[in-house]
Amino acid sequence: MKKYILTTVLSVLFITPLFAQTDFTWTNGNGSNTWSDDGNWHAGAAPTNSDDVVFDGNYSNDDCTLDGLGAEAYSITIQNGYSGIITLTNNTSLSVGDGGITIAASGFSGKIEIETDNSITTPFFSVANNVANNSMTLTVAGSLYTGNFQMPRGTANAGSAQNFEVDASAYGGSSGGFNIASCTFTAPSGELLINVVGSGTLSGLSSGSFNANGGTVKVYFAANKNLPSGYTGTNGFNNLTITLNAITNRTITIPANIDVKGNLVLVSSSTNYLHFGGSGTNLNLYKNLDLTDFNATGGSGSSQATSPNINLVGNTQQKIIGNSDLTKEGGLLPTLVINQASGGTIQFEKRVNLGRSLKIESNGSITCTSNSVIGFLSGFSNETISGATTLTNLDLKDLIINKSGKSVSLSSFTPNIRISGVMTIPAGTYNTNNQLIFRSTSNSASGQLGEVSGTLSGNATVERFIAGATGRKWRFLASPITTSNYRSRYRRKLCNGYQKL
Repeated sequence: MKKYILTTVLSVLFITPLFAQTDFTWTNGNGSNTWSDDGNWHAGAAPTNSDDVVFDGNYSNDDCTLDGLGAEAYSITIQNGYSGIITLTNNTSLSVGDGGITIAASGFSGKIEIETDNSITTPFFSVANNVANNSMTLTVAGSLYTGNFQMPRGTANAGSAQNFEVDASAYGGSSGGFNIASCTFTAPSGELLINVVGSGTLSGLSSGSFNANGGTVKVYFAANKNLPSGYTGTNGFNNLTITLNAITNRTITIPANIDVKGNLVLVSSSTNYLHFGGSGTNLNLYKNLDLTDFNATGGSGSSQATSPNINLVGNTQQKIIGNSDLTKEGGLLPTLVINQASGGTIQFEKRVNLGRSLKIESNGSITCTSNSVIGFLSGFSNETISGATTLTNLDLKDLIINKSGKSVSLSSFTPNIRISGVMTIPAGTYNTNNQLIFRSTSNSASGQLGEVSGTLSGNATVERFIAGATGRKWRFLASPITTSNYRSRYRRKLCNGYQKL
């Protein structure tokens, strides 16, 4: 008896469903060119704060206008050669979530325009470093708030921007950063604020350009950072403010020369100080150096084996404005070089402290206001006053040498150092090279040598002011005899033989 075994073959069809996010690709399907029109999106609805928005040249190159209504997206990506114009107008605020704004490597040849009283807030604005993005344009007449601005390609015109802030602590974007390496960038005529934290960087210019546009760049640091390279000549800054924004001491390195055509402002807190690092590089300053709030205890360069130079190179009066607290021993400068063009002069005001040397290479006048105090501080290294100036005298008001175990000396420096106020040496050594003069400028004002707990090495000359008068005059300079009491004795005393006068 044969047995038959029935074999049943079961064919199972595995069906894998495709899960995809809703497609919020711009199509301009209704032809109205407006963001808020549901029919202009592939998904059939305008985006919300959870949606990924795509502008794709393969779908549509039509313009898109954000037209006065609040607009949101989780992310915005522009790709595949999109050539339209994205415009924010009529008091629109576009808020982008953690996905940020990305210009992809596949290219964007269009424009983003933020009109006056309109704004974009995004954790990052990132343009892929690809030639396909060379022709893109960003125009900011309103406000751009971002934590990380990476635009190494294209053209950015923020000349009339109401606000342009790159602040990782306020808007996210990881550690932040600012990169316009091969971008043509016009800065706001007001302020460009850049706050980088953690590992965020300021990238240098390569083939790009920077138009300072008469504005101010304010850079905030919370970690050791390098200032960017390439900002010289026509790419130089106008006004530059550098602020230490940290809970501990930090070093700002100048790896290459930088030009500041306007004012330089340095700011540090009362407890944390700002070092300057760099090896012989120059921060070339054309106008004033403002140290009003550069007041932390400690000093720039006090722990640096090498020092950059703050190089004063203007052709008009440049003021070095120190702290109004004349006893403040903080906010030390790196090497200060005076190398002005013809017509340049220097004026010291308030308390200015040097952590390194002073070098004078130009011949314009150097003056000190009545409340001027110059201090050579920090015991890190021996420092000098040097330079090839043809000045006869370097006139200072108050001078303080406080360099424990170290010295300040004159090196190939021909002018006399003339003190009209008080010189004190709490610590360290000052070598006069026999070129120190205590100057008297009036009957009641004479240069003085105050506290000397350190060492004064070499000779000094003491001058005495003699009031001018018409005709021939003579004066006794020794005390207690004065001109008047001697004249009285001389005229009224008759001497017959020997007697005491």
